[in-house]
Amino acid sequence: MGSTIPPEHVPKELHEFIGVAERWSIADPEDQERFVRSIINNRVEEATEFADTFDRFAGAIREWGNRLLKEHDERFADFARESSDHPYFRFQRLFELRQLIRELGPEKPQLSPEALKKLRQECIQDDYAKASELADKAFRDKDYTTVVDQLDRFAELLSAAQKRKLEIAVKKCSENETREKRSDGR
Repeated sequence: MGSTIPPEHVPKELHEFIGVAERWSIADPEDQERFVRSIINNRVEEATEFADTFDRFAGAIREWGNRLLKEHDERFADFARESSDHPYFRFQRLFELRQLIRELGPEKPQLSPEALKKLRQECIQDDYAKASELADKAFRDKDYTTVVDQLDRFAELLSAAQKRKLEIAVKKCSENETREKRSDGR
């Protein structure tokens, strides 16, 4: 499915899992769901084998993500945006694949529209939780552009405090942009 993952960019404890990640990581969520449905309908054993193998390595993948988060600290959002082809993100996408296999597994070959909606909502909530955490840190660090980048797409889910932080961040970004234009003589 995917391209080759260079082992020098992957922690040693995950080298055994590289072949699995290369085979199973799919960038497009719609393609991923179609792939999972096809595998479950046609090759249940392979889906089960992937799930079992993934479960053995999931903790190490999470630890790798935590190390990357610490290494890149407040710049993690920039790192994620600029390095979307970094091998970690291929491994990280497998969490979604594992969840789909769990949801669509042989015992549940078809999801009802309600279940699909619930699954999508859960994914949105997970993304929202991650974005909120990054935005809170960015706000404390006065990185207002990151606050806007992280919270803007979740406007309908924001608490009153988060909406206020977003308003402040938008205002600060506008002020900074105006200052930059003035200093450039525009």
